[in-house]
Parts: sequence; C-alpha cells; structure tokens
Amino acid sequence: MMKKKWIALTLACLMSVTALSGCGGGSSSSGSTETTAFSNTGETTATDTSSASAEFTFVMGTEPTTMDVHMCTDAATSRILLQVHETLYKWDETSENVIPWLVESSEEAEDGLSWTFKLKEGIKFHDGTNFNAEAVKYNFDRLVAPETGSSKASALSGVESVEAVDEYTVKINLSGRNLIFEQTLTNYSTAIMSPTACETYGLDGYTNHPSGTGPLKMESWEPGVQMTLVKNEDYWGEEPTTEKLIVKAVSEDSSRVMMAKTGDADISWGISPALVSSLEGDENVVVNTATGYRTIYIAMNQSYGPLADSRVRAAICYAINKGEIVNNILCGVGGTYPSGYESSAVANSAKDLDPYEQDLEKARELLTEAGYPDGFNIKLNTPEGRYAMDRQTAEAVQYMLAQIGINAEIEVLEWGTYQSVMSEKKETQLFLLGKGSSTGDVEFDFLMHVLSTGGQNYYCINNTEVDDILNNLSSAATQEERGEMLYEAQKIVNDEYDFATLYYENQIVATRADVSGLVIYSNETADLAWLTR
Repeated sequence: MMKKKWIALTLACLMSVTALSGCGGGSSSSGSTETTAFSNTGETTATDTSSASAEFTFVMGTEPTTMDVHMCTDAATSRILLQVHETLYKWDETSENVIPWLVESSEEAEDGLSWTFKLKEGIKFHDGTNFNAEAVKYNFDRLVAPETGSSKASALSGVESVEAVDEYTVKINLSGRNLIFEQTLTNYSTAIMSPTACETYGLDGYTNHPSGTGPLKMESWEPGVQMTLVKNEDYWGEEPTTEKLIVKAVSEDSSRVMMAKTGDADISWGISPALVSSLEGDENVVVNTATGYRTIYIAMNQSYGPLADSRVRAAICYAINKGEIVNNILCGVGGTYPSGYESSAVANSAKDLDPYEQDLEKARELLTEAGYPDGFNIKLNTPEGRYAMDRQTAEAVQYMLAQIGINAEIEVLEWGTYQSVMSEKKETQLFLLGKGSSTGDVEFDFLMHVLSTGGQNYYCINNTEVDDILNNLSSAATQEERGEMLYEAQKIVNDEYDFATLYYENQIVATRADVSGLVIYSNETADLAWLTR
C-alpha cells in the first residue's frame, strides 16, 4: 500500500510539471532563432539609445565556481572565465571554423609529432605581465602537473612537452599525431593565465585575483551576490564596448524570466522551455534559441552495488520515456530526441545508435535476471537551475523508475556542492548531469568522461577495449579512420548501457530588445564584451 501511495504521489508531481510547462503553441517569440550559433548584432528601434548605458546585467542559473582556468569543470563557469582569459584558438561566430586568436601562425611538423606556433606580440595580461611563449609553457605545464590536481589535465592528452623556442615562438611536442590539435586548443582549459598572478596568489588565491588577456577584467566578486567585470582599457584587439558587466546567479527559472521582462537583466541565460511562452508578445524582450553540444543524461556510478551490473543499467535505460520528457517538460523547445550518448551536433557523433525506446516489460525482465525482481532503493541527485527543467526532469525519471520497482530518492544540491560530490564518486549513485563539448568533437569528451583515467569519469567506467581505442587515436592516418575508431568506442559505451541519455539540450537565452552584440557559441560560451544598446 505504501509503495502504491508513493507512486501515486510521484505521478501527481509529474502531472503538475506537465501542466506547469504550458506546452501549447510550443514556439518561442518572433525574435528567436534555430541555428548552430547565435549572433545578435543587428540594430533595433525598440528603445531610444542616444544616451544608453554601457553597463549590462547578465544572469544565469548557477554562480561561477572559480576563475582559475585549470580548476574550471563546467560550461557555465567557463562562459564568464573566458571574458577574462583567452585561448590560442577560438571558434568563429558560426561555430563552424576554428580561427587563430592569440596565435599569429602555426606549422605542423611533417611527421605530425610537433606543432610550432608564432604568437601575437605586444599583448599584456591585466597585471601588466607580457604574454609570450614562456607564459604558454607555464600554463600548459601547470595544467598537467599532478600537484595542480586539475580534472581537466586530459585536455592536453598526448602532449609530451612544451618548449619556449624564443620570446614569441612555442613548440609543442606530441606522443602521436593529433588531427584536430588546433581545435583542441579552443578548449577553455587551455586558456592562458598570467604566470605572475599564478605564482603570486597560488592555487588557493588566484581565483580571487584572475589576470588574463581578455577584453574584460574582474573588478570584484562577492560570492552569492554578484561578480563585476569591467572593460580592459588596454585590450589588444577590437575595443570592447561593454564598460561594466554585472554577473548574477539566479537559480529560479521564473525569476530569470521576470528579470528579463522588467529590465533587471539585460541577458538571461537558460530560460526554461516551460516559460518561453510567457515572453511571447513582449516587444521589450527577444528570445534566442540556439543548438548546442550538450547531452543531458542520468549518470550511473558503477562502483555502487546494483549499477555494476549492465543488466540493471539497461533496465534503467529502458524504463525512461525520453519523448515524454522532450515533449511534456521541455515543450519540444528545450531539447531534441537523442540517438546516443553524444549530442548529434558534435563532430563524429554516432547518430544511428539505439536510443533505447521505453520498454517497461523488458526493463522488469532485466531486473529479474540481475537478481532484483522487486527492484531496490537508490539515491538520485539533481542540481536545480543548472540545466533546463533539471529538477522537474529528475522527478519525471523518478516516476518512470518507480514503474519498474526502482525507488529513487531525490536529493537536490547546490551546483558547487554537486560538483564536489561527483568528484568523490563514492558519494553518488544515480545523478542527473549534462555533458557539453568545449572542442566540438567526440574525442575530448571521451578522454574526459569515459577513459578509465579521465579526470571527469565520475561513473567508474573501466573498459579496456574503449581505453585501447582512445589511447590509439593518434595512429589514425586520416579523419575517416579516426571517425571509425570513435564510432566503435561510442557503440561499446552504448551496448554497455553506461549512460541513460535523456535529450540534447538547446540554449535558450532572453535579451532585452535594445541589446545587441551578443554572440552565442555552440559550446555554450559567449562574447559579452562587445554589447551595445
């Protein structure tokens, strides 16, 4: 009787989520766009801008966790961190082409085992330190040094050594050919910090005294309140138009929407799909929808009892109705239906893998085979405000798992705490997570999340066959051969039911109609330094 009552209560919760989502219409406002990247650079006549302020307020669901490049592990934090720091390479505004940024020119050795980069000259960090080859070497050495303890050290997987040839020439030696090495250097983990600041403030203090080469610099940060970035008056590139950027974390979806409507926020990042319709018809707000690389999934810690059995993991995959989540919770706006663990927008994603259609009878049979005919109890962690409708999605999964006898107790955690808990591994069982791609390619994600030694392998996956593929990607002579190897790795992961993929998340951002200059990239970063009214 108790179990039936629990399921009924959960079903009622799910139904309330569906009703709340108000999916009728399912379209965003007339200012929205469905593209791989969004660039709001057009003019608007909605507001008289003759005396417009160059101060902007940016709100998102979670607060940045660090300003130390090597300690950053999430896209939301990197979005702010990259206003202050810059990478050697960057994506263009279409998110289709990689362009040199802090690099003037590059040359790959004939054997593919080294790259030589000529750096741009005359660039200074915010603290006055010169940007040069020694600075690049210092940063790359710091990222992979064991004493740094960065979970993103895999970003430089395959790098044997870094040499400062002369003041503005750096040579990077590889253990094997990397066919996407320039693309790899767009990753936020390879952004360059001032060596002087790193040494002065150390691992514990740099985050409060960041110094990059970016168009904005940090003026102040009051955790839990706001961060203030200001224009870098000595920026080496195009002069920033943003004089001041105030960054705030607002976890409640409805509050971010209201701030967009009232003008308390110039840019509201991460609009709930359920609330898009509430912005329709508001001439003061533009809703921008852009595709992204992010995959939302239920992660399963294989070091935890039942989850070590692939049949249990398979049962969880078959218990979930992804269509209901996409259509009823995300209103068909916030995400697209999955075909595998990797978002289909990411290069070399395997688009034809089995997406595990819901099959409750099969799920129950698998549990019985695994020795759990009556199911079991488990903990399901979820953040709130980090992803679109994240808590509501977790509640829907909770109900779906209950239908096969798995009683999941939901625990909602603040994002900073959530990341700490994941890194402990033993503290998690099931947890809702989103995985983006800072480089736009499958390889980087698998090196981080699936390789047994990956810095963000929170799931205790240890598959020697997958490890062998990933460790031998440098042997691929062509992009086609490399793609075949990556496909095989994805197929193995899919067949082992390592992840219960839910959907591929779209980026939904609301801006005031008089704000232009915003560029949204597919890897969830943005240009915020060239905003105008």
